Amino acid sequence: MAVQALHLEGFRNLQSVVFRPGPHLNVIYGDNGQGKTSVLEAVYYLANLKSFRTSRQEDLIQVGQSEARLVANLEQSGSRHRLEIRMSSSGREKWLNGKVPRNNGDIYALLRPILFAPEHVSLVSGSPGPRRDMLDRAIFTGDPAYVDLVLEYGRVLRQRNRLLKEEKWSLLEPWTQALIDHGVRIRQHRNDYVNLLKPFFLQSYDEIAQKKEGADLVVGEAKTYEDLQQDLKDQLCRQVNQERRMGTSLAGPHRDDVSFILGEKPARSYASQGQQRSLILAFKMAQTRLLEEQTGQRPLVLLDDMTSELDSAREQQLIRFLQNSGGQVVITTTDHRQYQSIDATAVQFFRMEQGVLFSE
Repeated sequence: MAVQALHLEGFRNLQSVVFRPGPHLNVIYGDNGQGKTSVLEAVYYLANLKSFRTSRQEDLIQVGQSEARLVANLEQSGSRHRLEIRMSSSGREKWLNGKVPRNNGDIYALLRPILFAPEHVSLVSGSPGPRRDMLDRAIFTGDPAYVDLVLEYGRVLRQRNRLLKEEKWSLLEPWTQALIDHGVRIRQHRNDYVNLLKPFFLQSYDEIAQKKEGADLVVGEAKTYEDLQQDLKDQLCRQVNQERRMGTSLAGPHRDDVSFILGEKPARSYASQGQQRSLILAFKMAQTRLLEEQTGQRPLVLLDDMTSELDSAREQQLIRFLQNSGGQVVITTTDHRQYQSIDATAVQFFRMEQGVLFSE
């Protein structure tokens, strides 16, 4: 899973950019506000058909331009592909190998990048919703079909909530059953994924923290499908009167949490900024290792200025992991000196200045 070449026109604050990353470590450096993150955003958008910075497509089109054009030459399992996306005020067009793809799944399966971004650090101490989204995104990266289950659950949830608000309680039963059916499947997926991820997560955190502190990841009790189904039924039964008063669904995977544990205490209350960053990095490192095991391919890793607020020992552990991953890595940073000691055959440097990318 790698990008061989990326051509961007009219995207964000970038000039016409041609980016030809190497097969291993690629470091894009420059001052803040020059456009480094926009290159990562373009790669992420091509892979996921969405940005990790905005939900508004118009934000991605450069001011004064009528459209943005993203073109990538990609490699997967020895096969080469060409993906092109054009965005304008009238919508979006997509071409894969010169043809309109049958469905978005054909695109999702191509790159499957794993993103490290500074805003992810706040997930550890923030509200449960973004942590759930991070877990769902990780599951989706390994199993693109999972997104259809999540979307269908969202549709069922919205319909059930509408009936609750309108006090149409006699119509609730089939939607309650649908919520249970889809909700249990989501909980099962989350439990199964965390069980697979946890050994890699524990290993990764031990590497970053040099075994100075223990960590864990908790999503729910390991139960059979039948037990999960009965649990959700019981939760909804207990909440029925309160749901009618409040006009919203009070039980289901949309209200679950994913908890990071540090030294047997909840990290959201006790972890320092450096520890929170380390926990997120360990999660992403674990996701990288698991995805390689699931697909037999080394994932593309996108890292947006994630070494700040790490002490030198943890920073070096992260750099060592990226070197040893064997896959393609694209890093943005304001200070590239910590990467200059890497063997020149394993790293390429690019300088970003006022939306222009220079290869070195």
